[in-house]
Amino acid sequence: MRRIELFDENMNNVGTLTLDGNGSRYWGMSRDVQIGDADNGRQWQDTLTFSCLADDVNGDTVSPLGYCMWQASNSRWYLYAIQTTTTSSGTANTNIMTISAANSLAYDLTMKTFTGISYEMPTSDTVFRYCLQNSGWEINKLDTMTTGGTSLELSGDNAMSAFSSAVTAFKAEVDAYVKYDQYGNLHRYVDIVQHLYPYVNTSMGDTIDEQTDVVDTNGDSTNYLDNTQGRTLSYRHGLAGFTRTEDRTQLYTRLHVKGMNDTTFADINGGKDWIQDSAANDLWNGGRSTYLEGTVSIDNIAQHQAIMDWGKKQLKIYNHPAFTYEITTAYMNPEDMPKRGETLAVVNFDVTPNLTIIAEVFAQHTSDDNPAEDTITLGEIRTLNAITPNTVINLENKINSHVMELIQEIKDGKKSATGVLITPFGSVWSQGEASKSVIMQVFVDSVNITTYLSPAAFNWIKYDRITGVHDMKWEAKHANDGYEVTLEPGDVGYIACWCDDDFLKAEAELMITGDNVQIFNLQRSKAPNDYWGDKQSTAMQYAWYNQANKQVIINHTYAGSQKSGTYTDTEYCRYKLDGTLVDSMIVLGGGHGSSFACHIVNGEPEIWTAIKDISNGKNYIGKFTWKANSIVKLGSGVTNLCATSGFRRLSIDFVNGYALTTSTSGAVEVSKLSDVESGKWNPRYTAKVQEFGMHPTDTSVDNDTNTMQSNDISFPYVFVNSGAYNNTDKRLLICFNIVTHSLVFSMNPNADQFSGQIFNPDDNSKYDFEPEAIGIYMNDGKPFILQGFNYDLPDNSESYEARRHIGLWTTAIEFRDDSKDIKSYPEDDDAITTEIGGD
Repeated sequence: MRRIELFDENMNNVGTLTLDGNGSRYWGMSRDVQIGDADNGRQWQDTLTFSCLADDVNGDTVSPLGYCMWQASNSRWYLYAIQTTTTSSGTANTNIMTISAANSLAYDLTMKTFTGISYEMPTSDTVFRYCLQNSGWEINKLDTMTTGGTSLELSGDNAMSAFSSAVTAFKAEVDAYVKYDQYGNLHRYVDIVQHLYPYVNTSMGDTIDEQTDVVDTNGDSTNYLDNTQGRTLSYRHGLAGFTRTEDRTQLYTRLHVKGMNDTTFADINGGKDWIQDSAANDLWNGGRSTYLEGTVSIDNIAQHQAIMDWGKKQLKIYNHPAFTYEITTAYMNPEDMPKRGETLAVVNFDVTPNLTIIAEVFAQHTSDDNPAEDTITLGEIRTLNAITPNTVINLENKINSHVMELIQEIKDGKKSATGVLITPFGSVWSQGEASKSVIMQVFVDSVNITTYLSPAAFNWIKYDRITGVHDMKWEAKHANDGYEVTLEPGDVGYIACWCDDDFLKAEAELMITGDNVQIFNLQRSKAPNDYWGDKQSTAMQYAWYNQANKQVIINHTYAGSQKSGTYTDTEYCRYKLDGTLVDSMIVLGGGHGSSFACHIVNGEPEIWTAIKDISNGKNYIGKFTWKANSIVKLGSGVTNLCATSGFRRLSIDFVNGYALTTSTSGAVEVSKLSDVESGKWNPRYTAKVQEFGMHPTDTSVDNDTNTMQSNDISFPYVFVNSGAYNNTDKRLLICFNIVTHSLVFSMNPNADQFSGQIFNPDDNSKYDFEPEAIGIYMNDGKPFILQGFNYDLPDNSESYEARRHIGLWTTAIEFRDDSKDIKSYPEDDDAITTEIGGD
């Protein structure tokens, strides 16, 4: 229904304008909405103008402080604050009123003062909620988005200025609308999302006709593909209703690419820090020998191959002019008209070869009374990533800086490395042993740098020390084993290993490469009571994230109405990500609460944990299946797997089949999961966290120590975090290779890295920012870590209880890609001659 509702400044309905013959008419209506443009990235604007007879709306009733409401084709109502009214004389003694209005969200934020704020690691949740606070607008949909690792400073005379800056920074799309509930109350909603419509993946192939599987060269102006690919528009010269604009201001055929700390990929690209597209240069630059050069940067990628891969994707965006297309609705069926925020593949058939652009509808013009004027504008919304100071500080630490210096000195010939072979299971075969391992460790000035060596660097040899004859078959078998070889029963002889420094890398095996993105927040004072009526306001000790069901299981010390009374018990609480408590379990003798392991078995969580037998106080590893709102103990709901000597923090790698425990002394032990399941704790690998710069709490000394908290394992990588609730020791997260005893990374989590609003205990020791959970997960083949903290947020009540929160963040990590490190030797002399030339 085409109508406009009119309201006074108090939102009292004072009139209705319609085009359907049931009231006063309006004309010259124009609604323009924009979510971005091709030059400046994401921007949001929504305006409405129309004319009507002043007498039909009682003239002065509609004031500049009044409102109007209009319904779009998506059935949503949009509220506009009237900005100006102009009255002019018409014919036959009539007065014509022309009204200009802006979306009420923009008006409300413009009228609201704003206190500037800076974020080192901004997330969409914290930033947009800060901008919209006390505005009267509710967030209905909010996607998790980041700024790509760059800091964000918001300022301005009003909240709208800050909101616009945030929209651009997060590359967000916005829709602000209103709804009446069943009681007649008006609610103001805003969606802030990455894409208003599902995004068409830029990797989609040629435009294919679904029925014939033929590449589309002369189809209709709209062709439908399957739901995951979206729609395709075909552009040709003379196509009715199409206007194409070509912009060459951001056309580049050679891109210099910079990563974290201005890192380049020159070392893997023949000394060149750039990539180029010769075909595009021939097409768009007339084949000149000089290229159209530009620079792009990505501050949160450190791995050289990853920087190059990202640069190649950017080159595909900038190796052609930026095209925008304006399409008039009159030349398309209404149901075929792409919607605002929809992405399409636009195939330009007048370019050879045919050029396919992934374009998005970023502006829309609607006229109720003259739909022939309706247009949409679509194009590539692309902006060069500005070169900004690096804000990803996770890998900027003294240890890694020192290692970088050592590696450079090795390559310069100023230092040499020393290799050490270790045999964790001894060098003498015993009856019944199925295998033994030999591990190569590489040191420079007592620093273990094994993690910086590609598997191709390790060359294993075996020979008879008397005759000098090599076991060529054995050496060929173990040519690609990397730093560890596994021997078969009876396999004896003299074994050695040498390392090729051509495969010495600037990056460790694993790196933190992404931002900290919050997925869960719970204000502890508002946590609901559990099944037994006990308040859930105790500090988190560990958490497990169920990605499939979007839930988390959090454990904490339990001292409620169902406690055992002899030993410390644990409660496990299952929450939805919005903080809704689903159900709970109490584990008698479960302890203070710390690392536990969980996976889904037959549709239910199965939890593995350290536990005491409350009848005798002995320590075990047990497992139990989730049973909502139940109380379990060892032997009654908890299966006894094996005994342990003292307290342990347990983690399990279910994929690779390993179990990890750490103790308060810093001892690290890794056993095969199959051994645990057969009833024995049999460490295969051991270490001490002291080797990696972590010093567990020692009550016998006064010097600085680390309060160990939690751990996890993704074999061979072990993660351990530390830090006290009262900030008596510096927060620390380490990752090391349990096989080679090589430190992979070490970092000091800082409150500013996780949210600009968290009280920073480095500024005031009374604030909490206590590390708790650390876990490693996979999402569609991409790894990330889950970090959990007990922390303080500002609260108007100034109450300590009100400030306390539980939070979980995901952080992207990346495994170094060594797949191209392949040793290849010529087949014969002819091949050598071909390779190097000569006779």
